[in-house]
Amino acid sequence: MKPKWSTLVALCALLGVAGALAQTPTTTLAPGSQARVTVSSAVLRSQPRSLSPSVKQLAGGDTVEIIEAQSPWYRARAQGTEGYVHGSALLDTKSYSVAVGSGATGVTYAERTAAARGFNPKVEEQHRKDEPNLDAGYVRVDQIEAKSTTLDAILSFRKQGGQN
Repeated sequence: MKPKWSTLVALCALLGVAGALAQTPTTTLAPGSQARVTVSSAVLRSQPRSLSPSVKQLAGGDTVEIIEAQSPWYRARAQGTEGYVHGSALLDTKSYSVAVGSGATGVTYAERTAAARGFNPKVEEQHRKDEPNLDAGYVRVDQIEAKSTTLDAILSFRKQGGQN
């Protein structure tokens, strides 16, 4: 089944918004420093682009050595492999250690990493007050995520639009 053009346009718009939001890493990491992966998994890529080939899969909590900052990407070395990882997936090891601590805490991995980035129940409560229709937004995101297309269809759409 071919995807509808309206679906492709919506997907590209969503990817554009997500890309714009992801342009600024939440942490500035200096060359020579150590960082940890703060998401459940991240990809070390051959180039600082989302669609570039993967050179290594990283797991949450893995340590990387920062070689160079190319905002929002970092050239990094992980377990002997060099590549690029997006800054939104990383946190300096000191902040990460404070967030995770030691031993079982009864909180999820996502909660620990969100806390490391300054998100906590008090911040969430204020955010919900500021954004009363927050749940409707999550429903819409779920609806968008339920749609799918192929990489070939996206690349074809980009080519037709002159975005080689």
